[in-house]
Amino acid sequence: MSTEGEILPEAAPTCPQCGAETPPGANFCWLCGAKQVLASSTPAKATARPLPPVLQLLVWLAVVVVAVLGYGVVQARDPGIAVLYLTAVLPTLLIVLVGSAAARWRGQPWSPGKTAAIAATTAATTVASALAVALIAAVVMALMLVAAVIALLTACFAAAGGHA
Repeated sequence: MSTEGEILPEAAPTCPQCGAETPPGANFCWLCGAKQVLASSTPAKATARPLPPVLQLLVWLAVVVVAVLGYGVVQARDPGIAVLYLTAVLPTLLIVLVGSAAARWRGQPWSPGKTAAIAATTAATTVASALAVALIAAVVMALMLVAAVIALLTACFAAAGGHA
């Protein structure tokens, strides 16, 4: 990783309707579709800012953690753990990669802080969704167990000569 950061505009234009950052020279807001008022015909100058060493360290730490966890999942040879790992990590990586590429393509600034915020939100949402699915599966299994017990008791009662 180089020590140079991303090129960010000094002052990104914002939509007067919703406040979203818009690409310089955009006629309409990408978020709400409102017509944009162009302040000037010259785009803002871009300046290169170096990425702070702390952020560089955090990025590398995140890469190492993902790699170590991935290695542990592979060594565990447990499909359940692999599925949980993939449902937590893969969506986060895809959303960050697609989101940052789309924002850069539209000319919007993308900072390491934005990446971290989106990654944390996506990971938390994915884990919460996985926990909700696990809870629903546990409830369904409990209901199936109750139904099996009722069916067994009904069969026993019928076999004992009772009316079912």
